[in-house]
Amino acid sequence: MGFLRRNFMNQSELIEQLQTTRSWIEGMVAQLSPEQWEMPGVQDSWSVKDILAHLTAWDRRGTQWIEWAGAVAQGTVAQPPQAGYTFSDMDRLNRETFAANKDRPFREIWDEFRQSFAPLLQQIQALREEDWDRVVQADWTGHQPAPIRDIVAWRFYHCLGHGRYIENWIDQLKQRETESR
Repeated sequence: MGFLRRNFMNQSELIEQLQTTRSWIEGMVAQLSPEQWEMPGVQDSWSVKDILAHLTAWDRRGTQWIEWAGAVAQGTVAQPPQAGYTFSDMDRLNRETFAANKDRPFREIWDEFRQSFAPLLQQIQALREEDWDRVVQADWTGHQPAPIRDIVAWRFYHCLGHGRYIENWIDQLKQRETESR
């Protein structure tokens, strides 16, 4: 995952960027056909549906991480990224998330994707300014010092990165369509 080594932006700017990125992804997905939602190859073998399920799972984990980060900054023992997992289990966790969602209908995944953002946003908005710069060092930060702002910013970068895969894939679809005319 790799946490950032610089200050990202202030809290309101990050919230705005997260909202803009989510709207951007929702807009791209809305222009796709039901067949396109489930076509593999958007990001390796993943479809748009698979990416949305992945982002949803990490929004939920991110909400938990931000809550834990606040507790850790106040001296509480950190929890792992998810019960039964450590920082080094991320690939396995992603594979299991994929397997758990691959046969689910797109509309369920889509609804959950759209619903998963509100709790994350509320958690970010609940952070106090003094929490924003608190440094956390836990197993899920690779035992590296990470300001809470970087943990929150990771949600933005993660969403943006996967959104770019969707954007590039849509561009390729349009290019193929143009070439076939």
